[in-house]
Amino acid sequence: MLLLSPPPDRTINQAFDFSSHLDQQTLAGRPPHRTIHHQTHAEILESVAEMAEVRPVVFDRKQTLARLGGMEDLLMEVLEVMRTESPKLHAQIDAAFARRNATDLKRAAHTLKGSASIVGAWDLVARLRRVEELAAESNLDAVAVELPEIDRQFNALKCCLDDELMAHA
Repeated sequence: MLLLSPPPDRTINQAFDFSSHLDQQTLAGRPPHRTIHHQTHAEILESVAEMAEVRPVVFDRKQTLARLGGMEDLLMEVLEVMRTESPKLHAQIDAAFARRNATDLKRAAHTLKGSASIVGAWDLVARLRRVEELAAESNLDAVAVELPEIDRQFNALKCCLDDELMAHA
């Protein structure tokens, strides 16, 4: 399946863009090359993965700017606050988890979730919502499974915020 995305702007990666020779031939109305039928399912997936360019959506700049009335300077202020304050919230999640304190963990996840939603970091918001729910149930073993992905997404968001602010300076 071919999922096309717009070219990335200067600050964030916009979407997932998977393409393969097979997709391109099919979309062009030509029958796929016959040798593709002799490949195993694993070989096909491997060749598609090698040719795929994955660009995850980290935050939604367009939507955030629109919600701020198109005011670019206000967007930069919001991103600067997010860049300086969100690491503290992220650290609170780690500290609460290390103390095995489900109440503080739920509160920290909820607060960071709100901040991430301001800039449209929807994948991070969804993970934090899940951690918030799990913490409410005191299911810290399940929280442990979510934390590495939250860390990865949070770090990607920080990089995008840094890039955006540097490009605007």
